Amino acid sequence: AGELFGDNDARSAADMRVDAAAAASRGDYATAIAELFRAVARGLSERTIVTVSPGTTARGFAASAASAFPQFDDRLDAAAVAFDEVRYLGLPGSAETYAAIVALESDLRGVRVAAMRP
Repeated sequence: AGELFGDNDARSAADMRVDAAAAASRGDYATAIAELFRAVARGLSERTIVTVSPGTTARGFAASAASAFPQFDDRLDAAAVAFDEVRYLGLPGSAETYAAIVALESDLRGVRVAAMRP
Protein backbone atom coordinates (compact mmCIF):
# COMPACT_ATOMS: atom_id res chain seq x y z
CA ALA A 1 0.00 0.00 0.00
CA GLY A 2 1.07 3.59 -0.49
CA GLU A 3 1.97 5.65 -3.51
CA LEU A 4 0.86 4.18 -6.80
CA PHE A 5 1.42 6.05 -10.06
CA GLY A 6 1.51 9.45 -8.39
CA ASP A 7 -1.37 8.99 -5.95
CA ASN A 8 -1.32 7.94 -2.31
CA ASP A 9 -3.59 4.90 -2.40
CA ALA A 10 -3.89 2.34 0.40
CA ARG A 11 -6.58 0.19 -1.26
CA SER A 12 -6.00 -3.48 -1.96
CA ALA A 13 -6.04 -4.91 -5.47
CA ALA A 14 -9.43 -6.47 -4.69
CA ASP A 15 -10.86 -3.07 -3.68
CA MET A 16 -9.48 -1.50 -6.85
CA ARG A 17 -11.10 -4.22 -8.97
CA VAL A 18 -14.46 -3.48 -7.32
CA ASP A 19 -14.05 0.25 -7.95
CA ALA A 20 -13.06 -0.41 -11.58
CA ALA A 21 -16.14 -2.58 -12.15
CA ALA A 22 -18.38 0.09 -10.60
CA ALA A 23 -16.92 2.75 -12.89
CA ALA A 24 -17.36 0.49 -15.94
CA SER A 25 -20.98 -0.18 -15.00
CA ARG A 26 -21.53 3.61 -15.11
CA GLY A 27 -19.88 3.79 -18.53
CA ASP A 28 -16.90 5.68 -17.08
CA TYR A 29 -14.23 3.70 -18.91
CA ALA A 30 -11.46 6.19 -18.24
CA THR A 31 -11.80 5.65 -14.49
CA ALA A 32 -12.39 1.92 -14.94
CA ILE A 33 -9.20 1.50 -16.97
CA ALA A 34 -7.12 3.56 -14.54
CA GLU A 35 -8.49 1.71 -11.51
CA LEU A 36 -8.00 -1.71 -13.07
CA PHE A 37 -4.45 -1.00 -14.17
CA ARG A 38 -3.76 0.09 -10.60
CA ALA A 39 -5.27 -3.23 -9.46
CA VAL A 40 -2.88 -5.10 -11.75
CA ALA A 41 0.08 -3.25 -10.23
CA ARG A 42 -1.14 -3.57 -6.66
CA GLY A 43 -1.90 -7.26 -7.15
CA LEU A 44 1.60 -8.07 -8.36
CA SER A 45 3.01 -5.96 -5.55
CA GLU A 46 0.86 -7.79 -2.98
CA ARG A 47 2.21 -11.07 -4.35
CA THR A 48 5.77 -9.61 -4.04
CA ILE A 49 6.39 -10.23 -7.73
CA VAL A 50 6.93 -6.61 -8.76
CA THR A 51 7.94 -3.73 -6.53
CA VAL A 52 6.11 -0.48 -7.18
CA SER A 53 7.78 2.47 -5.52
CA PRO A 54 7.21 6.23 -5.65
CA GLY A 55 8.12 7.41 -9.12
CA THR A 56 7.35 4.10 -10.84
CA THR A 57 5.59 4.87 -14.12
CA ALA A 58 2.95 2.73 -15.78
CA ARG A 59 5.38 1.74 -18.51
CA GLY A 60 8.13 1.08 -15.99
CA PHE A 61 5.78 -1.19 -14.08
CA ALA A 62 4.76 -2.98 -17.28
CA ALA A 63 8.39 -3.62 -18.18
CA SER A 64 9.12 -5.01 -14.70
CA ALA A 65 6.02 -7.19 -14.78
CA ALA A 66 6.96 -8.48 -18.24
CA SER A 67 10.28 -9.64 -16.78
CA ALA A 68 8.32 -11.95 -14.47
CA PHE A 69 5.68 -12.81 -17.07
CA PRO A 70 7.22 -12.48 -20.55
CA GLN A 71 4.20 -14.15 -22.13
CA PHE A 72 2.17 -11.06 -21.16
CA ASP A 73 4.65 -8.47 -22.46
CA ASP A 74 2.48 -7.04 -25.26
CA ARG A 75 -0.68 -7.03 -23.13
CA LEU A 76 1.07 -5.32 -20.20
CA ASP A 77 2.49 -2.68 -22.53
CA ALA A 78 -0.93 -2.06 -24.12
CA ALA A 79 -2.51 -1.72 -20.66
CA ALA A 80 0.17 0.78 -19.62
CA VAL A 81 -0.44 2.82 -22.77
CA ALA A 82 -4.19 2.77 -22.06
CA PHE A 83 -3.56 3.92 -18.47
CA ASP A 84 -1.40 6.82 -19.69
CA GLU A 85 -4.01 7.78 -22.29
CA VAL A 86 -6.88 8.03 -19.79
CA ARG A 87 -4.81 9.39 -16.91
CA TYR A 88 -2.59 11.95 -18.61
CA LEU A 89 -4.11 12.62 -22.03
CA GLY A 90 -7.73 12.75 -20.89
CA LEU A 91 -8.93 10.19 -23.42
CA PRO A 92 -12.25 8.49 -22.60
CA GLY A 93 -11.15 4.85 -22.88
CA SER A 94 -13.48 2.20 -24.23
CA ALA A 95 -15.37 -0.90 -23.21
CA GLU A 96 -13.05 -2.97 -25.42
CA THR A 97 -9.89 -1.64 -23.76
CA TYR A 98 -11.40 -2.16 -20.32
CA ALA A 99 -12.36 -5.75 -21.23
CA ALA A 100 -8.81 -6.43 -22.43
CA ILE A 101 -7.40 -5.24 -19.10
CA VAL A 102 -10.00 -7.28 -17.19
CA ALA A 103 -8.77 -10.38 -19.05
CA LEU A 104 -5.12 -9.46 -18.44
CA GLU A 105 -5.69 -8.89 -14.72
CA SER A 106 -7.55 -12.18 -14.39
CA ASP A 107 -4.88 -14.08 -16.32
CA LEU A 108 -2.09 -12.59 -14.21
CA ARG A 109 -3.89 -13.53 -10.99
CA GLY A 110 -4.09 -17.12 -12.22
CA VAL A 111 -0.43 -17.52 -13.17
CA ARG A 112 2.29 -18.66 -10.81
CA VAL A 113 5.87 -17.47 -10.98
CA ALA A 114 8.41 -20.26 -11.26
CA ALA A 115 10.80 -20.54 -8.31
CA MET A 116 14.18 -18.98 -8.96
CA ARG A 117 17.17 -21.31 -8.95
CA PRO A 118 20.19 -20.36 -6.83
